[in-house]
Amino acid sequence: MILQKCVGCDYHFKWRTLYKGLMIGYKPIQCHRCGTKHKVTFSTRLRVACLTTVPLILLAYFMVPEVFIMSVPFSLISISLVITAIFLTLLTPLVARYNSCDS
Repeated sequence: MILQKCVGCDYHFKWRTLYKGLMIGYKPIQCHRCGTKHKVTFSTRLRVACLTTVPLILLAYFMVPEVFIMSVPFSLISISLVITAIFLTLLTPLVARYNSCDS
């Protein structure tokens, strides 16, 4: 789980560049050194979707019974889900893989 490198010149993309590319509709990124464009792979889209949704679903599944049994406030559960979602989206550049575009 390391950050993606440029296919053409092995330049390591910055985390910020990868994060922006993933969060704004999987837009292609361009290497600042050699100008090669890179497009998100389909497997990356699946990884990002699974990384951001599956843990939240599991967390919600195991926390909701606690609301009724232990009288845990719903706002506490909501806050924990939001914090978890933010943390998981911050990890997405680590699992992202790009291929160079033929342009």
